[in-house]
Amino acid sequence: MGMSAAYGVADEKESIKTLYRALELGVNFWDTADVYGNGANERLLSKVLAERRNQIFIATKFGFRLRNNQGSVFAGGESYVDASPKYMRQAVESSLKRLNISYVLYPVWVQYFHFALTTKPKQVEQE
Repeated sequence: MGMSAAYGVADEKESIKTLYRALELGVNFWDTADVYGNGANERLLSKVLAERRNQIFIATKFGFRLRNNQGSVFAGGESYVDASPKYMRQAVESSLKRLNISYVLYPVWVQYFHFALTTKPKQVEQE
């Protein structure tokens, strides 16, 4: 769900209306990624999650990093893959902060990392 990148100019007001409408229609599994708008998509989702956390299942992906923190993965930024345990922890903690939540459920971990891993934790919590 990249509402903050890749599909043209982002419209926060319209995106929030779309998220509420999705909930009205029963769409409650939201998938995002830290690279969508360089974290902007997670911050956008947090505005609806704050009121409706008990209604929404959230998944966020990670693994792509930008060299020199310049540009974006979708607009000419030079990216690389980082599957190190150190970056995994940093990425999940950063996503939890941007989403303003304390946990993210990963029903099948491999599906929510942009590349395959050897471990399959069920839940990662912010300390």
